[in-house]
Amino acid sequence: MVNHISRVLKEERMKDVGLIVLVVGFAESPYVQQRNLQKLPEKQLIVAGEAGLAVLKGAVMFGQKPDMFHPELWITRMGLVYGLDMTRKDILQKGKYTETGNGWSSFHIYVRANDDAPVDSKVTHNFTLSDNPDYVVIHRTQNEDPIFTTDCDILGTLAIDAENGIPLIEQKIQVTFMFGDTDLHVLCTHVNTGIVKTLTLDIGN
Repeated sequence: MVNHISRVLKEERMKDVGLIVLVVGFAESPYVQQRNLQKLPEKQLIVAGEAGLAVLKGAVMFGQKPDMFHPELWITRMGLVYGLDMTRKDILQKGKYTETGNGWSSFHIYVRANDDAPVDSKVTHNFTLSDNPDYVVIHRTQNEDPIFTTDCDILGTLAIDAENGIPLIEQKIQVTFMFGDTDLHVLCTHVNTGIVKTLTLDIGN
């Protein structure tokens, strides 16, 4: 643990950090406190009162009144790459993406591993429907620079119905990912109809 903290503190973005607060039950261990003090003598170390309950209390306070926390202080560091692809029903039903006449399904990156995601941060991309219904398929992967979806985990899907009487190439959708907590909120808006579909996915595990 102390080696990990030391590596994090060497990052350029952490150069101004001078105070470390230890929380959760493990922080109450005198040995843990001593090892951190020995390894990080130039940092001020504080053990939160009732350290075992500190995170739980903070979560409850945030749930009751989220505006009491400054957005810059409530940031999630993403551990994986998240994105999506638009795919046809016949490909999706195979369960695993395979090569099609149009090549591999392309991965559209929304956020990369180690990116910061403040509360209510949003990323939006625009797409054109290619089938009726078309499918927005949400993925995540450990691959740092994914191009195709063949090695990605599928987190969820949204079926998007096309509007009758309008050519598919003219039917646009906006797909928004909202980050900032243990859930990923996906909003898909059909620009032509104004219909919005939503999906909430647990990304805390």
